[in-house]
Amino acid sequence: MKKELQDKIFEEFPELFELRQPKEGEKLIAPICFGIECGDGWYNLIYALCSQIAGELKYNQKGAKVQIIQVKEKFGGLRFYTSGATSEIHGIIRMAEAMSYKICDVCGNKGENRNNKGWYETTCEEHKRKEIK
Repeated sequence: MKKELQDKIFEEFPELFELRQPKEGEKLIAPICFGIECGDGWYNLIYALCSQIAGELKYNQKGAKVQIIQVKEKFGGLRFYTSGATSEIHGIIRMAEAMSYKICDVCGNKGENRNNKGWYETTCEEHKRKEIK
């Protein structure tokens, strides 16, 4: 994802992304330090997911601490890894992950999950890869 898009998410939800910058002296780093590892087409989906998680924490799970560890694409679908998530938040995440299989990772239009000789992607017709030889 473009730096400016992921920075908007990081700035809007800093309490969810505290692990993206390791604290001084920490040797272990979370994969989120490397950024959001998917295409720009899922920006709105990820933003909405973070907004729902923040709302759940504010109104229903007061005192809970959720940290996002990694956001990436795998097998053409969104993967959203956290620590401290409740069962309600896991449900919200599963719904967004399922929706990602219908949204083009490149542009955000309606997409389809495709298997191109073992390489999975979710894209619209315009952005599907040429067949791998």
